Amino acid sequence: MHKNNIDNLRFEHSYEHESHNETEIKLVPKNPEQFAELRGETKFLTQVYLSHPSEPYNLRIRETISRNGASAYTATLKDTGEIIDGAKSRLEIETTISKETYEFYAQQPHYPRLQKERAKLIDGVTVDWFENGDQLMEIESSAQLLGAFNRGLVLDPNDFIVASDDTRFDNESRAHQAFRDTTGHDALPIASDTPVELLARTIIDQVGSNEAPFVVTVSGRSGSGKTTKALQLIQLLYKNDPSRRPILLSTDDYNRGKTALDASLGGEAWTNWDDDFVTHTELFAEHLAQLKQGRSIPKHSFNFITQEPEIEGLVTPASIIIVEGIQADNPCLSELRDFVVRINTPFATSTGNRLVRDFLEAERSNTSMGTAQDGLRYILEVVEPTHQQRARL
Repeated sequence: MHKNNIDNLRFEHSYEHESHNETEIKLVPKNPEQFAELRGETKFLTQVYLSHPSEPYNLRIRETISRNGASAYTATLKDTGEIIDGAKSRLEIETTISKETYEFYAQQPHYPRLQKERAKLIDGVTVDWFENGDQLMEIESSAQLLGAFNRGLVLDPNDFIVASDDTRFDNESRAHQAFRDTTGHDALPIASDTPVELLARTIIDQVGSNEAPFVVTVSGRSGSGKTTKALQLIQLLYKNDPSRRPILLSTDDYNRGKTALDASLGGEAWTNWDDDFVTHTELFAEHLAQLKQGRSIPKHSFNFITQEPEIEGLVTPASIIIVEGIQADNPCLSELRDFVVRINTPFATSTGNRLVRDFLEAERSNTSMGTAQDGLRYILEVVEPTHQQRARL
């Protein structure tokens, strides 16, 4: 259908599209020339991918430059989703980001990128042109618009090949393939983690018959699965020898709390929950040392609803102590740890896990963090740069 014949069509985005879900159908035009006149109305997009196609989450940042030279910057997280009636339905969280945030990642050479031109046919329908000459149409909108396409009201379905599940037309896959073609190697290779069964056997061998408390720290990005891995270790170690009574501690339970953190800023609201100061790591180190000396300590926890620490009961010494948390690799614990476990969960997967946990699961909701969009921006602006800085130390 010619563009002039559909200029009067307008479709409102549904609530589903505006929240955390995307429904998108990708189409390859059988006659690309029919959209040639739109090339004069394109914007220029550069997308930098912070994820690997094998991950359960897709994370990218984008610079959009309009014909008048104005720039806009966004970040988007998606999951793998599923194909329903030719369209891909999946989680989508999108937020604006600053130019500085975009450049922080775009200037790192190990992230693959993709460039294309994009024109809007009507609201929710775009046409993309890639550097290799490929052309792709995307319908990304409400069920109303997708239904209109399927009935031939917007475009004739017979004029297109549906490619929603074709990796050749997946932007992330294209970016990674271009990176391989240019460099000769894969981008963002994912390091494998040591199987938890092997970790447990190694710990058991190192503990041997020694009755002195043996401290294992489990570290990794926020959202990397530290708690899950630590609990698996506890289960396997207990199964091997229940008499050793392995216990789990989390540095996150030593969060100073909103009242104390706000007070440290003279009453202003605390916003950087990944700053090292948030966790009273020195106090945690003192308590861990007491456990290693055979002394009980106060039991700390953090209430995600009140955003305040709670102290109730005691933690008694045990022969094996598993420590997990964002500060588990803090240097002040270096003299206390006997065995180190580092989880290699990549950035995009950790980001997706954290956003789902902190914003889509009510029990971990932290109202000071705002919306999932705010959370994604915060992770890109604060959490990952902080992690990269720690990794360089």
